[in-house]
Amino acid sequence: MHSSPARALAAAFAALVAGSLAGCHGDAPLATETEPAGVLAVANETCPIGGHAVTEEGGYAIHDGQKVGFCCDQCRVIWVEDMTEAERSEALAEVL
Repeated sequence: MHSSPARALAAAFAALVAGSLAGCHGDAPLATETEPAGVLAVANETCPIGGHAVTEEGGYAIHDGQKVGFCCDQCRVIWVEDMTEAERSEALAEVL
């Protein structure tokens, strides 16, 4: 028994739709919602500049192999642009 072209096309379309729906998981996290493997965790809970709690919005910088978090972007800019390596090490030691 031979299939008609319309029946074959309908079967292919049904398989395509079923495959598309099977791969859709609304509760699955997006790749951008988690950090890739091997990314350092923030070493500090308190901002070494402002003294407030570290936030995601504050960003981070890498210092001596450690990921240093900040309470706000202004503190991160001060860290990066205005402080020496020695000042950074001292400020970080105070909040660890």
